[in-house]
Amino acid sequence: YVEDDAERAKEGITQLSNILRHTLNINRKKLIHLDEELKLVKDYLNLEKIRLEERLDFDIEFTKQCLHFQIPPMIIQTLVENAIKHGVSQLIKGGFVNIECRVIQDNLIVRILNSGQYKPQKTMQIDKLESSGFGLENSIQRLELIFSGQANLTIANQDKNTVLTVVKIPKI
Repeated sequence: YVEDDAERAKEGITQLSNILRHTLNINRKKLIHLDEELKLVKDYLNLEKIRLEERLDFDIEFTKQCLHFQIPPMIIQTLVENAIKHGVSQLIKGGFVNIECRVIQDNLIVRILNSGQYKPQKTMQIDKLESSGFGLENSIQRLELIFSGQANLTIANQDKNTVLTVVKIPKI
């Protein structure tokens, strides 16, 4: 791959180093600003775009109001990683991941829409959400602990081709 397209390989190495550096720095923090998380997510998606090529399209939208919110580190990145691993990469033609961040009634609402289907493999009840994996389970527990039940995460099939994950985080 490096010999075939040196420029893309160089981009991939840069994206990977950004992700690793960012991960080392933010994992020590309880909360980070949304813009820090979105930078990590963008680097991750750009790296996946190199790997999946035309099989992945993505878009990230947010308002300036959103940038005043703090969130647990790696929460959006984990959800996006799941969207690609269990959704987009499983599809022959690939698909999309769209992230939209908005402020509604003093809450940050993060909507992640991706190609695929949500199919829980094992289910367990955690705060009225059926969870099927460690990343999702961990995200739910972190939100519960940090925001004392005022934050939540839901994941469901929006239709037969699309999964919608919604995270609601209060301003603190």
